[in-house]
Parts: sequence; C-alpha cells; structure tokens
Amino acid sequence: MLVYLFALLALAKSVSPGTFFVPLNCYSDERVFDCSTQNLEFAPPIPPQVESAALNDNQIRSIDPILPPALQDLDLSNNALNHLELNSGSLFSLKVSGNPLLTLKLNLSGLVVLNASSCSISFLPPGFFELLPRLEVLDLSGNEKLRAIPPNHLQQLFIQKTYIRSLPSMPNLVSLDVSNNFQLLNLQTGETLKKLKAANCSLLGVILNRGLLYADLSSNQISTLKIHEDLEYLDASNNSLNTLDIANARLHTANLADNKLTDLRVSSRYLNKIDLSRNPIIELSVHCSQCSVDCSFCQVRKVDMTNVKSLNLQYNNIQKIVVEGVKEVDLRYNLLTEIALTADAFDLRHNSLADPKKVDIQGIGYLADNPWTCQCEGLKELRVRSKDQQLLCGGQTFESCFSGPRKTSHSAWVTLLVAIVLLVVFMLVLYFIRLTSKEPTSVPPQDPAECEEVYRNDALPTYEEALRMSKPEWRQGRNSARRCRPD
Repeated sequence: MLVYLFALLALAKSVSPGTFFVPLNCYSDERVFDCSTQNLEFAPPIPPQVESAALNDNQIRSIDPILPPALQDLDLSNNALNHLELNSGSLFSLKVSGNPLLTLKLNLSGLVVLNASSCSISFLPPGFFELLPRLEVLDLSGNEKLRAIPPNHLQQLFIQKTYIRSLPSMPNLVSLDVSNNFQLLNLQTGETLKKLKAANCSLLGVILNRGLLYADLSSNQISTLKIHEDLEYLDASNNSLNTLDIANARLHTANLADNKLTDLRVSSRYLNKIDLSRNPIIELSVHCSQCSVDCSFCQVRKVDMTNVKSLNLQYNNIQKIVVEGVKEVDLRYNLLTEIALTADAFDLRHNSLADPKKVDIQGIGYLADNPWTCQCEGLKELRVRSKDQQLLCGGQTFESCFSGPRKTSHSAWVTLLVAIVLLVVFMLVLYFIRLTSKEPTSVPPQDPAECEEVYRNDALPTYEEALRMSKPEWRQGRNSARRCRPD
C-alpha cells in the first residue's frame, strides 16, 4: 500500500499546476468524482471543483478532515472507518452508514442530511447538534447500542432497531420512525408530528397528537387507542384492541386485523379500505363510499353495510345475508342456506346452499361445492350465472341434470343397486380371505409302542434271515430248460 501512496505522490508532482490526478478506474468530471467499489484502503484526494463524491463500498480507514469548498454530497458508506472527523461549511448531505464507527466529530455547519445507520455508535458526543445547526434529517437506525438522543431541532428522525427507551423534546419533528425498539413501552408524540412508524415495539399505550396523518402501530400490545379526526392512515394490526371509535376520523386506510374487536360500527365517506380480518367480530356494520372491506376469518353472523365496493367475508358463520350494490363479494366457507345478492362478481363456494328457490343472485361467480338439490327448473338460471366448469347438483354436473328426460328419482334406484353389488362383492372377498386363511388339519398323536410294533411287522428280513429261509428247487427239463419246483 505504501508503494501505491508513493506512486500517487509521484504522479501528483509530475502533473502541471491546475490539473488533478484521478486514480485508475475512477471517474471524474466537472461536478462528479466516483471512486466507489475500488477496494481502496485510503481515500484519494477529492478534486476541488466537484460537487458530489462517491467513495462508498471500499476499505477506506481514514480521510482528510478538510473537505473541498465546493463539495455538497459525500458518500462514505460501507467502508472501514472507526473514527470520523470532518470540517466543511458547504457539505449538504453525508452518508457514513455501514462503517464500524465508534466516534463522530463533525463540524459541518451546512449539513442538512446525515445517514449514519448500521454503524457501531453507542452515544452522540456532547454538543453534537450544536456543530450541526442546519441538520434536519438524521438516520441512526441499526445502531443497536444507542440508548439516548439529545434534544434537537430535527424534522425527520429514523432510530428503528436501537436501544432507545424514551424520546427527548423535538419541537420541529415531522416524521419519526422508532420501529423494532423492544424497550419502548410508552410514546407521546409532539404537536408537529405528521408521520409516525412505531411497529414491532412493546408499546402498551400511545398518545397521538392532533394533526397526525399517518400512524403505523402494528405488532404492539396496545389495548386502547384514541385517534383524532385528522388521521388518514392507521395500521394497528396485531394488537390487543377491544374497542375503537373511528367514526369521526378522516381515515382513508385502516388495518385493524388480528385484534380482539367484537363489535365495530364504521361510517365514513372518506374510507377507501379497511381490514378487520381475524377479529372475533359477531356483528358488522360498515357504511362507506365505495370502500373495500376485509372481515375474513372472524365470527360474523350479522352484516349491515351499504356502498361497499369489495367485500371479503370468507370463513365466517353467516347463514343468511342480503348484499346489494357490491362489485366483488367473497362468501366462501360460511353456513349460507339463503342469500339475496347483487354483485358484479361473487364467490359462494363451500357453503350449505341447496334450494335454488332461496338463492336470489345477480352477477357472475362461483357456486360449486354446495349440496344443490338437482331440480332443473330452479337450477337453470343459476347455471347461467356460474363460472364453474364442473358445477355439481345431486352428484351430477349441471349439464347432466339438463341433458335428458330421465327423472331425478331414478338416481336413488341406481345408488341402491350399486350399493347392493358392492356389498355382495365385499362378502365374497371376505369369504375367500377366511377360506384361504384356515390352518391345515393336524394329525393326532400316536402311541409309540403301537408304532414300533407296526414298523417291526412291516420291516423287510435281514440278510441272515434271508439265508435261513427255504429256497425253490431247480430241475433239468427238456431242451436243457431249467424249471423251478418249490419244496
């Protein structure tokens, strides 16, 4: 590396005054100097005329603290800086994220934006904000050892995934992100705050200010919440809310999924989308102007709503419902036996719809997986409104039901005959199995003395006994023929 430095010095002396040496594989013009991703260990000199310098994604360990007067944007992220000291009156934006920084000494009177995320910062030195009088945006996220922030005049602060337990006075703060701070139990927002992100903390309570427009409070332990009329976006999903009054709010989007709400009445002309899924809601009342409602995986039995654009009520306990003026409705996996529905598109699969006379629907959708009674007179109209390719009625497709003159009562005799045949086959198979599994007949035991006597009587004579036995006499006959004459 020393050879590299000496080469830089030699080249710098060899060039004429007014010119500036640019390292190999770096880019430079009148405004931009880019030496990113060059595996550099030392920061090369920055040309004095450039306004933006990119030295990110190297192995730089140190840099000249005196910056060129024209420089406004400096990127030192993802290097090997342990200590950083910089002096400039013109620098506007500084990025030092991804460095193992232990200390910061910045005298940057014109700095507005500072990104020091994912470093090893555990504290901010005294007078830190006094040396940065114009700082408005500060990102300290990912500094897991950081425990406190001094009072300041910031407008935007990002301190997610740190160890901060409380917040100081910040009278000018407009946007705050404290997500993933598990030590944060309570939070009170300032009067100027417009946007708040506090997801995945341990918040038990939160006091929201008037004028707040955006609030993400998901994945906390909040049981009660008061919101003001100015709020437009609310995500309070995965909490412990038992009740919530949003009647006077100007909410455009509300996510209240995974709570403990049992009864909720919504009436708003501003609402565009509301998610109430996975709540033990029994009665649902929603009145809005062309909004989308998700109340799936609840316990809804009674529904009252008007001017709903999209309605998701799958996996509930609804037996009877009247829905009008809805563009899309999903009522899968309910207990529906009767329905009056006017919608552009619907899904009524996996219900208990059987009698076509109790189904009054307008629109096109899905009707399969219901125990329809195959009465062609009532099913013809439903068939026209069904998008199912194989819609069944009485075990047959709709097409089979309408195809011939045979009566539906014949299907009972066919079913009975098939059952009898199957029973006979089953009995024959069972008989065959039992027949082949019988054990062979065993021979009864015999007396050993009796067996020995039988063997002795049936045995052939020995050689000695055969010699002592009488033998036949042979006599010479005519023509030299030998004849046998017994004794």
